[in-house]
Amino acid sequence: ETSDAGLFAQEAAALALTYAGRLPDADSLIAGLEEAARASPDRPLGARVPALRGLYWQLTGQPMPAAQAYREAALRCDELHDIHGQAAAVFNLGCVLADTGQFDEALAAFRRALRDLGRLGIVTDLALALYNTGLLLLQLGDLEAATRTARRLRDEAGATKAEAFMAYASSLDADIARRRGAPRTALPLYLAAEVAFACAGNHPMAEASALARAETMAETGQAAEALIAWGRIRSTAASPVVSPAAASLGDEMLALAQGHIVLALPP
Repeated sequence: ETSDAGLFAQEAAALALTYAGRLPDADSLIAGLEEAARASPDRPLGARVPALRGLYWQLTGQPMPAAQAYREAALRCDELHDIHGQAAAVFNLGCVLADTGQFDEALAAFRRALRDLGRLGIVTDLALALYNTGLLLLQLGDLEAATRTARRLRDEAGATKAEAFMAYASSLDADIARRRGAPRTALPLYLAAEVAFACAGNHPMAEASALARAETMAETGQAAEALIAWGRIRSTAASPVVSPAAASLGDEMLALAQGHIVLALPP
């Protein structure tokens, strides 16, 4: 199918298959889109397809080709004056750079994406970009800058009444509290984040918040209760009722959290 509607359907299907982990099927669709983009004068298609390929490379653990694809997508979007497309590609590039330890470049990419997303006022994208920027600052040990980022998330929540900002703010504030050695302060923040993410339909982040809360319970001397909570989270994550689109926690993340909790159990 080479009509505009057919190509859009292929893009949507490729994206869904990528997130669902059906990578060979996604790869095949993306390859078809790449061929169509080369043969088509449709320049927006030529900008969207590298971004899709970048996501595929990113989720298959291949950061180098992912970064190259995102850079190509950002350049093509810039040529088209597509501010949102460029900001999304630059933000994803920042995520890849952060994952590969290129922190200065990642921070610069996040700040560039934040500037453009802030101008556009796209709530979900801006909230996620602010959250990831805060996590990177926390990873770099700049707690004050991370706290300012969390404060901006809360300010945006107050201004827009968007649940996404408050959910990410609560999660980031909880991480900061743990980093400052205040796990009891973090506990209600993780719970607030879990509830807000669940209400917003963001099941992966709701599960991640619940898992972080379970680990934090162990840090406050509630290891037995934390292990029970971990068991409930594992059951939910493994449930066939959870759709592939609401990608559950990975086995490695669950195992790592279990290890932290078990180590906190009394002898």
